[in-house]
Amino acid sequence: MEIDGNIRKEDRLSSDVTVTPVVIIHTDGQSKVGTDHPATLTSSLLPCDNCMPNQDDQQESQAKGPQLSALGRLSWHLRKREGIFLSLIAAFFFAVSGAFIDAIATTVNPFQLTSMKVPVLVVGTSSLMIAKHMHPPRHLEQYLWLLPSGITLTGLNLFLAFSYKYMAFSDTVSISQLSLILTGVLSWIILKEPFRILDLLLAILAMTGVVLIARPSFIFGTEDNIESNNAILGTVFALGVAVCGALAFVIVRKQSTIGIHPYQSSFANAVVMEILSIILCTTTSQWSCPSKREWWLSQGAGLSYFIGQITLYLGLAREKAAIVSIVFSFQIVFAFILQILVFQMMPLWTSLIGGLLVLIACVGTVMNRQKTSSAGKVNQNTDD
Repeated sequence: MEIDGNIRKEDRLSSDVTVTPVVIIHTDGQSKVGTDHPATLTSSLLPCDNCMPNQDDQQESQAKGPQLSALGRLSWHLRKREGIFLSLIAAFFFAVSGAFIDAIATTVNPFQLTSMKVPVLVVGTSSLMIAKHMHPPRHLEQYLWLLPSGITLTGLNLFLAFSYKYMAFSDTVSISQLSLILTGVLSWIILKEPFRILDLLLAILAMTGVVLIARPSFIFGTEDNIESNNAILGTVFALGVAVCGALAFVIVRKQSTIGIHPYQSSFANAVVMEILSIILCTTTSQWSCPSKREWWLSQGAGLSYFIGQITLYLGLAREKAAIVSIVFSFQIVFAFILQILVFQMMPLWTSLIGGLLVLIACVGTVMNRQKTSSAGKVNQNTDD
């Protein structure tokens, strides 16, 4: 083959094929520019009479073909579903973190409990930033959006601890998942995004599930007023968790548009949470000496929360946000399983039905948003 681009007759596959210049790097570090036929570089994709393997290579390939093909298909399916697996792991660890908190929510003040678990997040996120050679945010606008997310997540964790104190673990998790639905409402109010009739119907379905979980006395006529009041109080705090979660999601969406990495956001949120929880615990004089059990459970809650946060980020990086949201809502299922296996508590039938309604509403909301988004993109492409 000559440098001027002429192709020998026996190397020509078709009249459409052109000669592509390539750089060939030798082991001595020198390189030279030459020309080569694409078929000689990708013979498996463009087979021809002159680039077929010999008989021995063909027999060896046929012998290993089925095994390699099966392993390749398995590896491909695992890589394709990697984001879903990571999201499922994140939902599990967030449920485990809630179980740790629920175990000590009645003995440790929520302010102190938050300050005890957050240092694990600070150490973990700072280690990731150092490993990735990340620098702190450099613009004032970025810091102005990091502060409200830290305040919002502080409220979320405090509301969560208070809710665990007054109602069952699985009930709190079920109601807190309303953040997926409230995100649509807040996006409609703040970001001026559309809120359709189907979104409203799914929100009503979710609120029906909340009523079944809360079991207010004026509807169910319970005789235990203390238990009923605790359930309503716990429901109010759990709704606070959902509102804070929806606000945090909207703020994080804004942060992503101004160049804030999730690791930077997680580190800043942890620092703000630690400072605010210490101030609140000091001003209310709620400090106490925790036992070894309370200390280790709080550290387990912080570690599980950190693992869930990182795996959720990795899942979002590998899978569509809609799919991740649907899988993450199965935290409700993990909560019921942990309540039965760990706490030896069978949930009431109203809690089971209510949790199922909330789960259906969350999945339906995410699927409806995905369908609406896809339709909008199709219409935009058609107009273009």
